[in-house]
Amino acid sequence: MKKEQLKKLLLSFLIISVVLFSSSSVFAASVNLGTAGNYAVLSKSGISSVPNSVITGNIGVSPIASTAITGFSLTKDVTNEFSVSNQIIGKAYAADYDSPTSSILTTAINNMETAYTDAAGRAPNYTELYNGDISGQTLTAGVYKWGTGVLINSDVTLNGGPNDVWIFQIAKGITQASDTKIILTGGAQAKNIFWQAAETVSIGTDAHFEGIILGKTNITLETNASINGRLLAQTAVTLIKNTVVAPSVESVKTVEGFNYYFVTGESYASNIKFVGYNSRNKKFYTNITAGTTKTVSAGGVAIFNYGIHIFDGTSKLLGNLGSYATPQTIEAAANSQTVQVKNNIVTLTSPLTTEFREVVTIDSVSVTP
Repeated sequence: MKKEQLKKLLLSFLIISVVLFSSSSVFAASVNLGTAGNYAVLSKSGISSVPNSVITGNIGVSPIASTAITGFSLTKDVTNEFSVSNQIIGKAYAADYDSPTSSILTTAINNMETAYTDAAGRAPNYTELYNGDISGQTLTAGVYKWGTGVLINSDVTLNGGPNDVWIFQIAKGITQASDTKIILTGGAQAKNIFWQAAETVSIGTDAHFEGIILGKTNITLETNASINGRLLAQTAVTLIKNTVVAPSVESVKTVEGFNYYFVTGESYASNIKFVGYNSRNKKFYTNITAGTTKTVSAGGVAIFNYGIHIFDGTSKLLGNLGSYATPQTIEAAANSQTVQVKNNIVTLTSPLTTEFREVVTIDSVSVTP
C-alpha cells in the first residue's frame, strides 16, 4: 500500500514538474537577417535626416539612388563605392554607386524582405495579448502575434537571457509615445529582438527603442528618439536628430557621472548628454548646451570658448576636445543666450571601460554688438 502511494506521489511530482517546465520555457529561433545585418539603416525608397543624427553602423538605399539620402551632407569616397558623413560612424551606400555596391545592396534588400517574411510566418506563442497595448508590461521571450497595431504609452520591459529571442508579429503599425522606453533586463540583447510591422512604425520624441525593426512600410523617429537596433524599411526611414546604434557595434552604456565647471561666472553648461562610444576607433560622442547670464541685446551674438575632457573611472585623462590654451569656439544665434553643440567627437588615447567621467569647461564668453 505504501509503495503504491509512493508511486502515485512520484508520478504526480513528475507531471507537475513537466507542466511547470514547459510553461516557463518558450524557445524561438532567431531571424536570419543575412547581409541586411550589415546595416544600421536600410531602405528601399530613402533615408532622411534632420541634422544632427548619430548613426553607429552603415546605411544603405536600393533600388533608389543616393539622391534619396538627404540631410547627411555626404562626401563620396575616391572609389565611388560609398560615401561618408559626420553623422555616420560607418559608411553610406546607394544603388547608383560603383560596382560592387549595387549588387551587394540588391542582396541585402532581398535578405531584408526574406527576414520580414520569416518573422511574419513563425507560429505564435501568444496572440492578441493586451489587445496590442503593451504599455507598462513585462514580456518574456517568445513569438507574439497581433491583428492590430501595437501601442507603447509607458515603459515596456523585455526580460530574458542573452540567448532568448523575441519576435513580434504586428498586422498594423507600432506607435511609441514620447519619453517612453523599452528596457532590457536579465541579459536580453537587442540583436535578438525582432519587430515585424506591416504599417508605419513611429517612435516618439525622446523615446528609446530596442531591437530590429522589420518594416513593410515607413519608419519614423521623432526628435531626439534613440534605438539600439536596426531600422530595416521597405519604404522610407525618417530621422530627426536621432541616435541609432547597431547591435553588432560595441558601445559603452554605463555612465558614472558628469562634472562640469565654469571660469567666468557668467556662463554655464547644461544638458550634457553622452551619445555613444565607438570601440573600434575610440571615438566618444557627446552633446552639450552652453548658456550665459550676460545680456544679449537685439542683434547681439554670444561667443563661448569651451573644452571637453574625458576621464576613466580612476580619473586618468583619456582625451580632450579643446583646452584652456586652445579652446573650441561656438557662436550662438543672434539674440540667444544659449547654444547647443551636437556630436562633439573626442578621440581617446585608451579604450573606455564601463565607467567614465566627462568634464565640460566654459573658459570665457563674450557678447558682440
